[in-house]
Amino acid sequence: MTALQAARSRRSWLAVLVAALLVTWSAVDHPLYPSDEGRYAVVAATMAESGNWIVPTLGGKPHLTKPPLAYWAEAVGIAALGRTEMAARLPSLLAAVATLGVAFAITRRLRGDAAAVGATLLLGILPIFMFVSRIGATDSLLTFLWTLATVLGYLVVAGETRSRWAIAGFWLCLGLAALTKGPVAIGPLATLVVWRMVAGDLRSLSALQPWWGMPLAALPVAAWVTALWLRDAALLDRLTETWRMQSIGRVSGELGKRDPWWFYAPVFLVGLFPATAMLTLPWSNLSWRDSWRSLRTGSFEALLVVAVLLPLIGFSLSSGKLPTYIAPVAPPLAILVAIMLARQWVGHGPTYYRPPDVRWTVLTTVGLAAIGAIVGPRIADALAPGRVDLSALQPGASALFVPALLGALWLVVSWRSPRARRTGLVVAWLGFAGSWMLAFHLENVATRRESPALLAATLREHFGDDAPIFVVGTTDATRSFYRRGAVRELGGNPPSWTIGEAMSASRGAVIEDVEWEELQRLMPEITVDLPPVAEVPGFFGRRYVVVQVGRSK
Repeated sequence: MTALQAARSRRSWLAVLVAALLVTWSAVDHPLYPSDEGRYAVVAATMAESGNWIVPTLGGKPHLTKPPLAYWAEAVGIAALGRTEMAARLPSLLAAVATLGVAFAITRRLRGDAAAVGATLLLGILPIFMFVSRIGATDSLLTFLWTLATVLGYLVVAGETRSRWAIAGFWLCLGLAALTKGPVAIGPLATLVVWRMVAGDLRSLSALQPWWGMPLAALPVAAWVTALWLRDAALLDRLTETWRMQSIGRVSGELGKRDPWWFYAPVFLVGLFPATAMLTLPWSNLSWRDSWRSLRTGSFEALLVVAVLLPLIGFSLSSGKLPTYIAPVAPPLAILVAIMLARQWVGHGPTYYRPPDVRWTVLTTVGLAAIGAIVGPRIADALAPGRVDLSALQPGASALFVPALLGALWLVVSWRSPRARRTGLVVAWLGFAGSWMLAFHLENVATRRESPALLAATLREHFGDDAPIFVVGTTDATRSFYRRGAVRELGGNPPSWTIGEAMSASRGAVIEDVEWEELQRLMPEITVDLPPVAEVPGFFGRRYVVVQVGRSK
């Protein structure tokens, strides 16, 4: 590598920095979201403050629905920084930055600086990747480990390296992924197997040396399960049943959640936009024969295609689905599209390949989104008048997609030559980044008025930090994260004796407005001893009545 090439390579790393700054921008200056983010944070806070790092607990009971790696990561942050949003979200943010670095490094090594810069910047604006990166949960950490495992596995199987460190890293990533989210950790290995199966070369998988790699992958989970068993042998049976329900039960529908098979079609198209508007598609600009021929080559691009399609198919077969499950699809899709775009910049590629004209797909989609942002708040107000107050958000929401729309328009008019296309794509990216920054501002505006932190501040004002309270209505562990005092969640429509029991041990209560009206109608003798002292807005249009327990006066 010449000095000039080395300087260009160093400058291209700025793309990682720019994408990382966008992902982390304004990520820790608003409260935690209920209920998942709060639940992870409360479990981690309990772990850090109690010193019990083996058994995750929630509300004083073992909470074994997920393995503990995400809890451990958040608990380390909470031990160092206290119960703050920064501590809860730091592991996800760091995992996202690391994923950007992995995507950049592997793309630069295999396809050059132009594709690497494009992959990094594109990944940094994909909605699903952006969302999981800024939420304290498992998905960002899983995406990083999944991506790194896939990359290391490719390098080993393709003969790019024979380093034992790379092999060990592959299997260790699988083990840590299992310690993050259980059996889905098999995803990277399944991707490699299908990739080589299509290429007709399963023998090359022996380079991964599974005879010692598989025990290494099992080590993290085995060590934790052993520690759990030594702490309390009865927890092992509970863990087995919980994980069976969370894996087999979620796939089969035993948990009662049955989403349609096409659930991920709109999630994929919207959650991974604008990459999905730039795809090379067999029925569009590439024949099915050439698509199959490309997959059969066993190339890096073939691996990326499998890495996108296989998780989509696998998660679609499951009965229980959540949009964030397909977050690991974001890095390979961003790399695949960036390689296609780089071919347009440098002007060469396979003779049978006709790259897509991304101008009109991007412009049309952003235009429709801009129209939706303008009329959406008005529709919400019409459907739920007085319930969802969007008045403070309407001006910003109306302009939410304007920067992205202007960037897309610039892309259309600048599509004349490879140099002009590069400039147009940079301007388009800046437009999307501007829209994201405006979205972050709207997020802060909304959460200033509706948040668990606001509720906690109201409780502190009336009852102090340490007073025990109870909650009637929707359960949400996030409330416990912001209070030192005990928070007892009664759920909705509790019987009178449950409320009476809670009153005997509490100084205050938080009651969802709908439940409060029901209590006043059905149990007036109880509400006499619960004088209201404040009303606080909550997320999703909910409102809470803060009451004082009469016996504490």
